[in-house]
Amino acid sequence: MKKITFIVGVVLLITSCNNVQLTEEVTAKYGDKNHVAVEQISSMLNNMEKGQLKDLKTFQIPAEKDKAIGEEVDLYRELVDLFDPDNFSCGLHPKIKKKLKKLKARNKDVSGFVPNVVIKNAYLADSALLLDRSGSNILAHGFQYKKRDGTVSKFLFARTAPTVEDFNQSAFMEKDPNTYDYFLYTMDCSGFLSASVSATAGLNRNALKTSASAAGVSDKSLVVLGGLLYSPLLQAYKGEGIFSGMDSVSLIKRINTLQAILNEIPDGNDTTQLLLNANFEAVMTSNSGSSGFNGEAKLDVTGSIGFGVGSGTGAVGAKANVERKSEFSRYKTYILRFNVGAAPPKITLANMRDLIRALNTQLDNLDKSGA
Repeated sequence: MKKITFIVGVVLLITSCNNVQLTEEVTAKYGDKNHVAVEQISSMLNNMEKGQLKDLKTFQIPAEKDKAIGEEVDLYRELVDLFDPDNFSCGLHPKIKKKLKKLKARNKDVSGFVPNVVIKNAYLADSALLLDRSGSNILAHGFQYKKRDGTVSKFLFARTAPTVEDFNQSAFMEKDPNTYDYFLYTMDCSGFLSASVSATAGLNRNALKTSASAAGVSDKSLVVLGGLLYSPLLQAYKGEGIFSGMDSVSLIKRINTLQAILNEIPDGNDTTQLLLNANFEAVMTSNSGSSGFNGEAKLDVTGSIGFGVGSGTGAVGAKANVERKSEFSRYKTYILRFNVGAAPPKITLANMRDLIRALNTQLDNLDKSGA
C-alpha cells in the first residue's frame, strides 16, 4: 500500500510540474514599502462626507463582480489578469492560450503571461489601491482642510470643478521624462499573438494560422500607462498644466475649479488651511480599447491617450513617429504612492480667495480689451 501511495505521489508531482513552465523570478521596485501610503489613501476615500456623490450621475458604478473602489490588490496578479487571453480575447487558438496560462514566475503563486517590458516598468510595487474611473476622478479632485479646532476634515470632493465632467487622467500625467519617468505600452491583437509566440514554444502551424487570421481582423487594443498624476486642484492654484493659459476660456476654467474647492467648505475662515495633495503615482490599464499600435511609446507633450469619461481620444506619438489614436472608455487605475517628491504647499482660504479675485480682475481686463 505504501508503495502504491508513493507511486501515485510521484505521478502527481510530475503532472504538477508539467502543468507550468517556470520563468525567471520577478520583483517589484518598491516591494511592500508603499503599503502605508496605500492604506492612507484608502482611509481618505473611505472617510468621505456622506452625500458627496449623490449628484454624480455620469459615473459608472462597477458591477458587483468587480473589486470595490479603494480595495488593496496584488499588482502582479492584476497584470496577469490584464494579459489573460480569456480577458483580452483576440481569438487565439486554445493551444496557445493553454501555453500562456502555464507560464509562471519562479517566485509567484499565480501563473500567466505578462511581457517582460511591462514587468520592468509597471510592476513597481507588490500592492496598490485599485480604483475605477469614478474613483480616480474623486481622488484627483479630493482635498481636506483643517477645522477651527485643529482637526482635519473628512475627504471632500470638489464635484463642481469643470475638470470633473470631462476628466481624462492622462491629461494630468507628467509627460517630461526629465521630470519623472513614465511608461506607456500598447498592444493590439497582432502584437499579442507575436508576444505569445515569443513567450511560448512548440506551437503547430494550424494553431498559428488560426490565431493569425483572428488577430488580423480584430481592432481590440490593450494599454498600460504608468507615471505621475498631478492634482487638478493644485495645478489650478499654481496655474500649471491645462490651467497655464491666460486666455478667457482658460481663466474661467481655472477660476471655476478653485471656486469648486471653496464650495465644499461650510465653516472656514481666512486662516483655514487647505490640504491639497500634489500628485499620485499611478498605473492605468485597460484591455477594452479599440485600434492601437504595439510596443513602448511616448506621450506627446500636447496630447494624451484616451482615458476619460465617454470616449475621449488624443494623440500619441510612437517611437517611430507614427501617430495613432485609441479609445479606452473602461479602465482601471492603481495608486501606488502620493505626494512623491513634493510636499503640499501651505494654502489658506485667504490665499485662495485673493487668487480668485486676482484672476477675475485679469478676466475683466481681457473682456475690456476684447481679447
